[in-house]
Amino acid sequence: MSWGRRPTRTRLPNTAGSCVSRARRGAGFGLLTGESNEDASAPPAHLTPRQAEVLRLLEQGRSTKQIAQELHLSTETVKNHVRHLLRALGVNTRLEAVAAVRQSRASSAQSGAVRE
Repeated sequence: MSWGRRPTRTRLPNTAGSCVSRARRGAGFGLLTGESNEDASAPPAHLTPRQAEVLRLLEQGRSTKQIAQELHLSTETVKNHVRHLLRALGVNTRLEAVAAVRQSRASSAQSGAVRE
């Protein structure tokens, strides 16, 4: 066995990397539909206030580190909030959480429009 250099891995094209770098520059990665979060309805009732706040920041495309800095928390605490948030929403990823909440808001808005 040789103890020389480790073999280099073949790198796949990084299509997500450009999205991540845009998000770090504040290009609105999380704003999937271009809608403003200002007019967003209330978060799901079964979330804690902190989870709702973390969800709002996830919708804006913020990273764990950015959320931690804005909320004055450690990154580990933010990771715990995200993990519990995902579990509460019954999803596996941050993107699924944002999509689920937006879909819920859209369906409640449509049902409200039908009632009027």
